[in-house]
Order: sequence, then C-alpha cells, then structure tokens
Amino acid sequence: MKRILTLFLSIVMCIGMTACGSKPKNKYEEYVLSFVQDFQTQNFDAMYKLTSDQYPYFQGMYKPDEENNVKLFKAMAKNLKCEIVESSENGNEATVKAHITTLDFAKIMSNISSRLMVEYMKDMDKVFSGIIDDEIKHADKKESDTVFNFVKDKKGNWTLDSNVAIYDDICGGYLQYYFQQNTLGKYANEIKEKQQSETTTKN
Repeated sequence: MKRILTLFLSIVMCIGMTACGSKPKNKYEEYVLSFVQDFQTQNFDAMYKLTSDQYPYFQGMYKPDEENNVKLFKAMAKNLKCEIVESSENGNEATVKAHITTLDFAKIMSNISSRLMVEYMKDMDKVFSGIIDDEIKHADKKESDTVFNFVKDKKGNWTLDSNVAIYDDICGGYLQYYFQQNTLGKYANEIKEKQQSETTTKN
C-alpha cells in the first residue's frame, strides 16, 4: 500500500512538472507548481489555501453543474503552460517569476457574447457549446510574465501573496472579463430599477 501511494504521488508530481515546464528548485517554486496544477484540476480550495488571504476568486464563477462552463474551464486547464524563469529569496520574502502561456479567454468570451447576440433565437445551450468549441479552436495565444510573491509566516511556512493578477493570468484574462461583465450587468439592472421606480412614482 505504501509503495502504491508513493508511486501515485510521483505520478502526480511528474504531471505537475510537465504542466509547469520545469522542476521546482525550492519550496516556493513547488507552491507555484501546485497552484497551477490545482487550477488545472479545478481544485480551487487547495489553490486558496496556498495564499495569504485565501480569497475564493473563482467562487460562483466555476459551475460544475453547467456543461458549457465546465467545458470552458477544461479548455483553460488544457491550454495552460507555465515555465518558471527564476526565483529569489530575501529574508522572509521570496519571488518566483514565471512565463505563462494560455489562450486569450477574455477575447474568446467577448467573441462568444457577440455571436450569441446574433443567434439568440436558436437553442442557446447547443449554440453556446458549438461557439465555445469554434472560438477555442481559433483563439489567439495569451502570454504573460507573472510574478508570484511569497511571505514566510511565524511558523516558517511560505504563503503566496494573493492578488487578482496571478489568477487572471492563469485563466487567460477570464477573471477580469467576468468581473467587468458582472459589474456592468449589475449597473444596468440598477439603472433599470431606478427608471422603473421613477416611472411608477410619476404614475
């Protein structure tokens, strides 16, 4: 049983190294590798636990019960490549620089929205699924030089300094796109409710 567990852990680490394109030289490089791997397996809780504030950035965004949403995140995982460029340590702080390559999912989603507007009279789930496949197939690559900052706590454990940029980089801009669309949608609903309230008051 012990040998099987050891073999399993070795396979998992090899998969992670392949995804990240390099072997970790220290603990914080290993954390970057784990962070990326956890995203690829949709193990978001494990991602959050590696960070200082443990903020759940993908909460409400990833919907395992929605086929098209799952398809989108699987495409993000499949097309994500991360190569560690260098790392450095200075006392209780450390920095890992990595080159991340994925697809431009912000552009993909923008194109999908535009195409759905044109085809809105059809079976939306079926249309959406076909458009996702087509957009991913012809998508532009998105590359970013991402900096992962770590801080050592009082117990000597390294934690990743959480910020929206690292999450956005690994999902190809989808996070910022999602936030922007939700903000615009909320603003539009507020205006609509305000206008309806004013109309009711006048009547």
